[in-house]
Amino acid sequence: MVYFYQQNVFLSLLALCIFSLFHPSSQWVPSGNLLSLKQRNNFGGNYLVPKMATSSTPPSEGVIETVTAPSSSVAKEKDDTTTIKAAKEATFEDAQVLGQKLATLLTKSCSNGEEMPEEAIRTLRALISTTSGARGWFVQLLTDPDYEAIFTQPQLDTSLLKAICDNPQPNIKLMTMNVAMSTATELVHLRNNNPEFAAGSRLTRDRSRIIIEALLDGAMVLPGLQEELVKLRSAVEPWGKRKEKEVPPPDSNPEWVKFTKKWGYNAEQRAAILEQLDQILQ
Repeated sequence: MVYFYQQNVFLSLLALCIFSLFHPSSQWVPSGNLLSLKQRNNFGGNYLVPKMATSSTPPSEGVIETVTAPSSSVAKEKDDTTTIKAAKEATFEDAQVLGQKLATLLTKSCSNGEEMPEEAIRTLRALISTTSGARGWFVQLLTDPDYEAIFTQPQLDTSLLKAICDNPQPNIKLMTMNVAMSTATELVHLRNNNPEFAAGSRLTRDRSRIIIEALLDGAMVLPGLQEELVKLRSAVEPWGKRKEKEVPPPDSNPEWVKFTKKWGYNAEQRAAILEQLDQILQ
């Protein structure tokens, strides 16, 4: 129970931060719906969830099941079209449910040395083509220990990398952000003497790095990813002081400087992010 509580807190903070960055003017209401279905079954705490991410209809349950066992070619085509539409229109909450199913399929495929079913690949590509879908996917993929088989293969699954390459936006910014936020959050947990929370942050950071590094130096290079990492790096280089106030370097990227200020990253956190970026970019 303690482990799932800790995982849930980190997952909720990560999801809240990512949503807030893309929707700074959103209103927030108490709810437990931000957690995935699996996590809600293990912990019933209330968290903040954006109103626009809630839905009056239940999540797209059975979506993956319908595409893996069609009764005929006509039914297959119809189910596939329905699934793709649902993935593209998924709210953040629905995307977590669908992302959980896709990540489970991908884990099984990796464990068996097989490729994901073609229907699932198309669904994944559609899901991460939107900001809500990509956020829900990464929240599941990066934080759940059950998906470790995906990240312990000699090479990352080609279908996962291709899906990201086919959708550079919003995924480039989200992946860059994931490295920064998990690195900074780990230090907060260590400072608060929460080693289990810190381990969750490291898991997210390490998995984020594995994906990023595969898209920088592997067979499938994602244009624009390295440039975005360099922009973030410019914002976490050592800051100077002016009238006892910290100021970023004059050539730093203003968007990422705003990001670091928004989350209140101090010099230690910026230095830790810089170290991670230097290791990635070397």
